[in-house]
Amino acid sequence: LFLTTQVHTFTRLQVCGIGDLHGDSMTESMNVNLQQNVLSLLLFSEQHAKLVRSTLPLDCWSQDPSILALVSSAYQYIDTHKQPPAAHTLDLISTLPVSDSQKQILGELAEALDGRAQDPQFNLEYVMNELNSFYQRTNISGAIQRGAECIARGRIDEAKQVLLQASKLQVEQVRPAKNLFSGLLDVVMRGEVVDLTKCVPLGIGALDKRHIAPFKQELFMFLAPTGKGKSWFLIHCGKKALIQGWNVLHLSLEMSLEALEFRYGQSLFGLAKDYDPGRMRTTLQQLDFGKAVASPNYVASDPASMNKFLDRVVAQQDMLKRLRYERFPTQSLTVPALVAYLDTLEMQDGFVPDMVIIDYAKLMKLDKNNTRISLGLTVEELRGLSQERNFALVTAAQTNKEGAKTNSVDATHIGEDWSQVQTSDVVLSYTSTDTESLHKLARIGAVKVRNCEDNFEILITQDYNTGQFCLNSVELSKEWKFK
Repeated sequence: LFLTTQVHTFTRLQVCGIGDLHGDSMTESMNVNLQQNVLSLLLFSEQHAKLVRSTLPLDCWSQDPSILALVSSAYQYIDTHKQPPAAHTLDLISTLPVSDSQKQILGELAEALDGRAQDPQFNLEYVMNELNSFYQRTNISGAIQRGAECIARGRIDEAKQVLLQASKLQVEQVRPAKNLFSGLLDVVMRGEVVDLTKCVPLGIGALDKRHIAPFKQELFMFLAPTGKGKSWFLIHCGKKALIQGWNVLHLSLEMSLEALEFRYGQSLFGLAKDYDPGRMRTTLQQLDFGKAVASPNYVASDPASMNKFLDRVVAQQDMLKRLRYERFPTQSLTVPALVAYLDTLEMQDGFVPDMVIIDYAKLMKLDKNNTRISLGLTVEELRGLSQERNFALVTAAQTNKEGAKTNSVDATHIGEDWSQVQTSDVVLSYTSTDTESLHKLARIGAVKVRNCEDNFEILITQDYNTGQFCLNSVELSKEWKFK
């Protein structure tokens, strides 16, 4: 009986000149049954009216003037009163700029839809799935047109982003804001100030105890002079994330893929290019600079050793497959291109990174006419992307000339745009004087830490021959100086 009434009502709408409900518009309109269901949610559902209003533009509805007038008026009502018209729907209809006969038919339709969304037999999940399908079709259709326009202008990366993003769009219910009571209960349950499942400890004691680490939805910046360990640190972060079970995407804008592969082999498994028994390595117990022999696990120049290395690689293949890496030419990668690349990985391989490493942001494509402002905006967009996609973003920055000469790198030594420091959640600095470098020592400075204390230094021992950015570490006192 209900369906018969609906068909009769919509037939009368057509007979009275209100028009074909499918209509002609620039975008696809909903079919009759879906439109009835969604209109019921818009007019009467406390839970879903705002969602429908914020998701569907007017041209997604039937282009019949009467229906559009009702929907437009309902949108205005929701914007003003923050709730559906519900019991005021008939009053709303009485004010529409349509004929009396059309108002009567719309009133009958509203009465038929009243309470439908609250009916126990109303299949809300099915309706939302159907709305999602319609929403995706509409967005993809529009994206094809916009993508073609981008291609015509030579903006290929933007076209890819438009198409890939449209294919992922769906109607999502907004998650309610969290209240402090439930938040503090979560703190009690975690037993920690921070959620440690969202970060990767770096194995550097003074940092780990303060929970200074790459966190999801945060930007972790490493500041160092040219040729002083930026890539090694980024690989160290990738290694720690892999060991913790995260998916890692490492994007190089300068280092070759072959060099990157070998360095990960060094960092993960202690692989060395060669073996020199006379090579010196300093331990923290040997600050009188006594010599120690660095003993690699595997040596690339030794075929027998490499056979053992192969066995180790095969045994760890599940972990290794969680690292994806690619090289982009310097000054070629844009943020839209990165978004398109992330979408492609997800669509083709189902790969969603927990950590994205960019070596390094300054080498992305920037506006040559305004490099500093362009770099600052790019870093802001990258941080926003990490929040949108829920991954930890790790990158590096190069110091200026003064930073290359100083005995202690700090935030003022960052090259190009200072706003990189302001945007970052954590900035660590790297200093290694000629004497320190000779003895495989370096200092890590906590330049900026958004959520805890900073302004301290850590002494670390290193062995790049076996790919180890940090072997041991100790926090330094304010008065400590390297002799």
